[in-house]
Amino acid sequence: MNRKIFSCWFILCFLVAASFGVGEARPRADIEGPVANAQGIDYKQIYNMTLESLHRWVADQVRMGDEEAPRQIGYFLKDISGDGVPELIVGAITEEDGTYRYGSELYAVYSCQQGYVKRLFFGGTHQRYTLLSDGRILTMTMDGVHDFGVGVYRIAPDGSELTCEDYYFVVAADESAQRGDVYHNTSGQSDVGVSEKMNMTPEDVLALGRKLDGQAQPVRLYPFSLYFYEPKEPFTPETSRVWVRRREAVDPGTYYRSRFHVGQEGAHVSLFLSAEKELMNVHVLALRYLDTEAGQPIFATHSLAGIYRFQPEHPVIVDLPIVDAMPAYGLSYEDEEGRPHTFALRESGFDGSLFFEEIQTGGEWGDFGMIFDGITYVLPEGRL
Repeated sequence: MNRKIFSCWFILCFLVAASFGVGEARPRADIEGPVANAQGIDYKQIYNMTLESLHRWVADQVRMGDEEAPRQIGYFLKDISGDGVPELIVGAITEEDGTYRYGSELYAVYSCQQGYVKRLFFGGTHQRYTLLSDGRILTMTMDGVHDFGVGVYRIAPDGSELTCEDYYFVVAADESAQRGDVYHNTSGQSDVGVSEKMNMTPEDVLALGRKLDGQAQPVRLYPFSLYFYEPKEPFTPETSRVWVRRREAVDPGTYYRSRFHVGQEGAHVSLFLSAEKELMNVHVLALRYLDTEAGQPIFATHSLAGIYRFQPEHPVIVDLPIVDAMPAYGLSYEDEEGRPHTFALRESGFDGSLFFEEIQTGGEWGDFGMIFDGITYVLPEGRL
């Protein structure tokens, strides 16, 4: 991660992690919720400029040497203030479950008021923020070896600011002290002048932090490597210009240019692919479902083989594992204007015929650290 922004935590992490257990698995759910409310306000579009700025910030981390930043930093929308308007939350991805990512450590939170976006906080070098299961935000502050604090905040009902419920902080009695005095206030300031001295030890504050951290809520995060949103018209699929038929439905003597085979275990289906007119940059793809955007499934893609110029007089045969309910294979090509189109291979539930249906993509498998486990054979050299 960004070492400039997220440094200075090894001391507090050592003190806290020494007593933290893994704990029991917590239930998870898709908590992002709708990106538009009953009035049709598209909050993802409202937050678009902020997301674009954050996307550039993540890209800066890559330029600073953190190549994993796009996959380890994610975002989601969730109403944690209770005003019916979702906040934009940016956090660290620490867990993966299939195609989904989760985390509870927050880097930033933004709210929306009457169409205007306000930044509630952006984590600095001395703060660590965690989302708790009841919607509160746990803050751990570290400023030197002996000076640290634990605070609990809520987002104001109107989403305008963070309000402090409790803040405990420790200050050293003197420069050589191993134990410090503990103070409390509800202003969130490390200022003894506005605080009450407590009959607590630094270990008590750490124990409080551990107890609260045990209430951390893992939330579903969308990695910035998947971010591709732009305000646009609703997705309108096009009809594929590549035709697909089962090989056995084609005259055995029909000419084809080459044959491609994905060598995975289990039954296969042989496809006869042809086109009415020349298409450019045609690729056979493996697909992996990622998420759903505005009712449309989003897939990551992995190119298995391709042909630069796919001509009507040169059809090809592709052997793929048998088609399942969730598309796992497809193809892509470019139209006359050079725009890419990606299609999933599907099977009709009425007559068993095969067809290509255009889908939306969210990146390539490499963006998410995925590995294709199939074995491919094709002549010559990975080309159709």
